[in-house]
Amino acid sequence: MNRYLFVIPHYYTHVPDSDLGSQSEPRDERAKIVARTITAIHETFGRSMSVFPGYRSPDAPGHVIDVVLVTTRTDHLVAEIGESAQLVHHLVVDEAPMDLGFAAHRVLADAVGTYDRYGYLEDDLVVHDPLFFAKQEWFTATFGAASYLAPTRYEASGGLKVHPDGPLPDSATANLRQPPGPDRLEGDWFGLHLGFERPSNPHSGCFFVEDTGLERLCAHPRFGVSHASIERTLETAASGPIAETFCVYKASPLCSDFLEVEHQGSRYLGQWGTPEPVHVVEALRVAAEVRADEAEARAAASEARANAADASAAALADTTAAAEARALTAEHLLVETRASRSWQLTAPLRRLADLARRIR
Repeated sequence: MNRYLFVIPHYYTHVPDSDLGSQSEPRDERAKIVARTITAIHETFGRSMSVFPGYRSPDAPGHVIDVVLVTTRTDHLVAEIGESAQLVHHLVVDEAPMDLGFAAHRVLADAVGTYDRYGYLEDDLVVHDPLFFAKQEWFTATFGAASYLAPTRYEASGGLKVHPDGPLPDSATANLRQPPGPDRLEGDWFGLHLGFERPSNPHSGCFFVEDTGLERLCAHPRFGVSHASIERTLETAASGPIAETFCVYKASPLCSDFLEVEHQGSRYLGQWGTPEPVHVVEALRVAAEVRADEAEARAAASEARANAADASAAALADTTAAAEARALTAEHLLVETRASRSWQLTAPLRRLADLARRIR
């Protein structure tokens, strides 16, 4: 059983034209998003049990989960997230809203040595993968403690999935002092060959480290100190010190879903265009065609195997028929030989030879 600490900076005030979800989304919608971030942590990494009619198992061994929600004194939704509020420790700090992430750093630093894993995540992210930490541990064991595997963020709706953290211009990370390392790594995870790349955009909105990794982060001179090395302080708190302490990698595009977190809402889907119903229908049609093509290919392969089996059976039948024909020919030759005058004239000699064999 492991102990996990997750710290979430959280702020809300309604500014409809803001480009931040923590300001632009309606109050009730944002409350649901924050609540889902909290409950998903417990569902993914916490205790569970088996229940069906007439049976209820004991709690399965799970990890001990502590979640700290860091807020300003007034601008938050703690009172509106319902029962999820019972799953967090609410910590109020005197900090500028955009600097709450650095206050979260200090909460993590105060907990060094008391947990097995530590996580920082923005209040609209969801981790669905119970093997999330196992994948990170494999990556570290394979490529060394100086390398860090960051998750890929995604949004999904209506059959469309987008990864919003695309390439950034050099100017966006000009103040980011990243350590040198290979541009690409490759490895095998249970038979799956994977590639990992140093991204020009290291932002994921979160980071997760074990105890020794947090010790290294705490040694970073700007961990817990407000600054902007990736766009604003908001993004920097989530991705700045981690990118300056470790060689950050993300899974390459062909396997980008190997390690991922969901970004709730539709901010990026809205920018690229949430699919209209006609597009959803078209996507379903294309998917149906793909499935039909796959079914036809499987049917063709089955037919080819059947034809090959028939051909083998026919070849075997031909071989059998040829053998039977040769046997029949041999039998006819034997009959003709025994009916010949030479066979009859040599019969006494054959009887004499047979008698000699018996006497010996």
